[in-house]
Amino acid sequence: MIEVEVKGRVSGGEQLERINQFISDWRYLGEETQDDTYLSHPVRDLGQTDEALRIRRVGTDVLLTYKGPKFDKVTKTREEIEVEVPPDLERILERLGFKSVARVAKTRRNYSKGNIVLSIDEVEDLGTFIELESASNVPEEANKLLEILESLGLESETRSYLELFLGESS
Repeated sequence: MIEVEVKGRVSGGEQLERINQFISDWRYLGEETQDDTYLSHPVRDLGQTDEALRIRRVGTDVLLTYKGPKFDKVTKTREEIEVEVPPDLERILERLGFKSVARVAKTRRNYSKGNIVLSIDEVEDLGTFIELESASNVPEEANKLLEILESLGLESETRSYLELFLGESS
């Protein structure tokens, strides 16, 4: 699957108010707490290859996600493979040489309209962000998402939460 996504940092109450007005007629999908553990590969530098391996915990659900290199420098469009896994998979991967690199925790509120999902993320130690994702999985949809981001007065942030957490530049 191709994940077509853009993200922007919310810098204050005025921007958040503009976002809340924008989504006033969107369908509220709910709120969830996501606890993400990012893993390093035993022999391959995933940072150098612009890939990521993540274990996400949402309630009792555990998901393993592979994220491929980004397609461009403007959006976060990339291949994403996600599967549900048993809760103790992390222990198995550690035995195979994978190591925990970082933990990123966030509370996410999701809204949808048409084929777009807008998430407002409160990310521990990083702040507030919005993510816009197209359910169409067509890379050309990225321009539509960028236009929405711009209309909300936000600049595109192409770094992942992991990259932001680790202080990496894009």
